[in-house]
Amino acid sequence: MNVRETEKQFVKNFIRKEKRERSLWALNHKKKRTDFIDRFNHSWNEMIAEKDLTELNTKSDCDTYEKIKSDLKLKDSDLCYVVSYNEFDKQFVELKSAFEECQKSTFAVLMISKDGKKFYLKTEQEIGSPAKFIGIK
Repeated sequence: MNVRETEKQFVKNFIRKEKRERSLWALNHKKKRTDFIDRFNHSWNEMIAEKDLTELNTKSDCDTYEKIKSDLKLKDSDLCYVVSYNEFDKQFVELKSAFEECQKSTFAVLMISKDGKKFYLKTEQEIGSPAKFIGIK
């Protein structure tokens, strides 16, 4: 799958129906792309139905990573698509590298499986640890 197909599948599988068209449009426009990821900082539950999310209540980054690998059935070398503020944005990156880089960010990050059917979301860090979720279709 290429970047566009992965974005389309993720949006189709997880983004609320009324937000899909605008989300796809935003993902494909450089100036609006940051607006898309901004929504996951504070209003992630307006973008993705809570029924499609599993919150990760892990204590450490290591525990979080192991939970992502086991629950999403991914390996260190599996490629995932990144939506973030960092240099990995709009790229397929190996899971381990993407996770390590994304944990450094205090803002929202999405890591999406190539087929768009699994994802990891880390929300913005405000007070304490950021909320972390996975989704599987």
